[in-house]
Amino acid sequence: MANDPLMAPAASVPTIGPSAPAPPSRHARKLAALDAQLRQQGAVIQDLKARLRWATERAEADERLVAEQAGLLVKMSRDLRAAVEQLRTVLDPELHKDIVTLNMVKNVAVEGSRVRIHVELTTPACPLKEQIKADVERVVKRIPGVAAVGLEWSAQVRSSR
Repeated sequence: MANDPLMAPAASVPTIGPSAPAPPSRHARKLAALDAQLRQQGAVIQDLKARLRWATERAEADERLVAEQAGLLVKMSRDLRAAVEQLRTVLDPELHKDIVTLNMVKNVAVEGSRVRIHVELTTPACPLKEQIKADVERVVKRIPGVAAVGLEWSAQVRSSR
């Protein structure tokens, strides 16, 4: 047995070429694979965190915008009601009824500090158009925040058939 090469000390075993490192064990390979997966998952998690931060910031900005727009709509609605209420004080000089009740006000639009009103007269050659115009402008400009009043005119022309 003394001559058995398998039992010989390692130093006496001849090697061929430079000594190569031993291949990693199955356990070491598994650990390396798990480490690579963890690094990859860490990168995915970082990407997801960045996307979540972006989505959160976007949602907060959208919430602020919606709240701002809702506030504007409430203000516009309040201004619209105020304009219509003021128009109820404008009387048709001939009929002595307000132009809202007479259905002469066809449209009211509030755009910031400007109010646009469409008034339909009973006749295209209404002799009191200028008085109605002055009354409408005067009462609507009383509304806080209104800087300008724009009037659009039309006339109800009935056919003679």
